[in-house]
Amino acid sequence: SVVGGYAFFYDNSFVQFQNLCAGLNISSGGVHSFQNSQLIFNDYSYLHILDTGNLFVYDNSSISLNADTFALISGGNTAFYQQSSFNINPDSYINITESGNLDTYDNSSITLSYSNILMTGGQFITHDYSFLNL
Repeated sequence: SVVGGYAFFYDNSFVQFQNLCAGLNISSGGVHSFQNSQLIFNDYSYLHILDTGNLFVYDNSSISLNADTFALISGGNTAFYQQSSFNINPDSYINITESGNLDTYDNSSITLSYSNILMTGGQFITHDYSFLNL
């Protein structure tokens, strides 16, 4: 969990969350991923961005949701910059609620592969030649 403060991943970092009890919960402060870093969520793990938490992904970095994982974005900001990507693979999903924001900039992408984005609030916006692959 990140509650206040920040976590930074640089220079080809690789972080993997592997089971039901593993995940990343950001309720304030933020997580920043730079320079080809990867955050990977497998086997029922989770990503939660809540309240005033922020997740920023830059410089060809990526986040992948694999094998029955989910992301809840109910507050704060989640943004992808400079050709970064968010890959939502089979049987995984993103739920955007309340005041959650999901934005892509600068040729970044979100790819859905047999997966879903559920929106019951918040916003999802693509900017500057970014795209959503369905």
